[in-house]
Amino acid sequence: GKFDVIITGSWTAVDALNEAAEEFPDQKFILFDEQYDFSNGGENVYNVLFKQNEVSFLVGACAELLSETGTICFLGGMSGKVINDFLVGYIQGAQDANPDIQVAVSMVGNYEDSAKGKDLSLAMYNAGADCGFNVAGSAGMGLLEAAKETGKLAFGVDSDQAALLPDYAPYIPTSALKNVGNALQIALRQDMAGELAYGEQAYFGFAEGGVSLVKDAHYEEMVPEEVRTAVDALEERISAGEITVYSSSTMTTDEIEALKASAALR
Repeated sequence: GKFDVIITGSWTAVDALNEAAEEFPDQKFILFDEQYDFSNGGENVYNVLFKQNEVSFLVGACAELLSETGTICFLGGMSGKVINDFLVGYIQGAQDANPDIQVAVSMVGNYEDSAKGKDLSLAMYNAGADCGFNVAGSAGMGLLEAAKETGKLAFGVDSDQAALLPDYAPYIPTSALKNVGNALQIALRQDMAGELAYGEQAYFGFAEGGVSLVKDAHYEEMVPEEVRTAVDALEERISAGEITVYSSSTMTTDEIEALKASAALR
């Protein structure tokens, strides 16, 4: 309990957090962007999760609306709840715009190997995909490199990659963001007021300000107005609860595989 609260994030921190939370029961912890298993304790842990499936739905819809081939692609790091949450939202959003859309899917197997990410991405682009989405950490640079090399499109993730990577900006229509800062500010204000529900999970989506799509001048330049209007309408419907976006946290492995198969290359 030396610190008011210790904040840590992602799947790489979970094992260490499990040990620390048990060894220091008077210390409060906040874990973000990875699901915490409360079945064996964790009364001193607050778990911040994001509805990445919601913003991924918009990316999928936007990718389909921009696609000229009817085929788009997805590059993930490693198959898991968070990456699959991105994936199922992406496929659902694309199918909402076009039930006949084809979605090629590849997993790098890690989050570092950008060379492998590029090889996988080139294979998907060469198979007909003209819009892609990278959710693979540093390995996702491979998709951006492949998009630049082939003249195709690639959506960014986690940060405004068009702004951060100007050499690739002409191929990045927009990026999907997790607003970690917003979620943590809300959590810390609640903690300071003595109202934070430790031992529980909280999900932050569009309605909570936890996720968003970059909508700046670059987005307006690259994405036609009619597509932007359609994307805005979908966001409003998701925020209002009119669209229920698929989530890997409530789907079985068979259901996820069936969804992937429904959009597989034909």
